[in-house]
Amino acid sequence: MTLDQLRPLVLPTAFAAGLLLLWQALVVVFGYPKVILPAPSDIFVALTDNFAMIWQQTGPTVRDTLAGFALATLFGVGLASLLSFSRLLRDAIYPLIAGSASAGRRGSPSLPSSASSRSSSP
Repeated sequence: MTLDQLRPLVLPTAFAAGLLLLWQALVVVFGYPKVILPAPSDIFVALTDNFAMIWQQTGPTVRDTLAGFALATLFGVGLASLLSFSRLLRDAIYPLIAGSASAGRRGSPSLPSSASSRSSSP
């Protein structure tokens, strides 16, 4: 393999290793408490010491994550279907959805005016 072929593998790996080494060094040099900022070596030790418990909790975590994703998908598709079939619901609910989606964002575009949204709908 040439250097150009290895570059996509070597550069990210070296950068990640450098970050871990810097993190380890900063924790050791400045003496951060493990509760505030544990060293990567401490995290590795905790992961290996508690692997059985972590593995045991992986199943319920994955199950709950997939169930939440499925419920959110069903709710989202159902709501989108209702909004696409009912102009009354779309006019009543869409501004709330769009407003909540843009809450906390800076520089977000404003909501479309009701006149432009009505002119585009059949």
